[in-house]
This record gives sequence, C-alpha cells and structure tokens, in this order.
Amino acid sequence: MKSVFLICLLFLLAGCSHKPARVKVAPPPPPQQQAPAGTPPAEAEGIPPPKPETPEISQDTKPLFVQTGIASWYGAPYHNRRGSNGE
Repeated sequence: MKSVFLICLLFLLAGCSHKPARVKVAPPPPPQQQAPAGTPPAEAEGIPPPKPETPEISQDTKPLFVQTGIASWYGAPYHNRRGSNGE
C-alpha cells in the first residue's frame, strides 16, 4: 500500500513540473555605415531635404474608427507566453 501511495505521490509531483520555454530572439541589426570624414551633407550639395506632406483636415471631420481600451506590450522573449494574469 505504501508503494502505491509513493508512486501516486511521484506522479502528482511530476505533473506539477514544467519545462521553461526557450525563445529564439533575432539578433539586433548591424550598425549603419558612417560616411567617411569630409563627405558633405546633402544640403551642402544643393539637394533640398524632402518636405513631409500633411493633408488638410477640417475641424468638423469625424474619425472613421475609434477604439478605446487598455493595451500592454511584451517584447520578443514573452511572445506566445501567458501574461501575469494568466491570459
């Protein structure tokens, strides 16, 4: 009877364990190449910088879609894992 109890206890304890999730995170991108010293910037060469185009929006325009809520973000190591609230 004791051996059956010990075996059941071992199965119970084994069921409570889990393997930690292993997540592969992509390496960061390589640093951008710097222009050699003495290279003039684009403005010095007579090329004007691009101007951002902003559309004109009237004051009485209503948004097409509005959504309100609470958001959170987890980085790559936590992707597809449960949050602190269990979701």
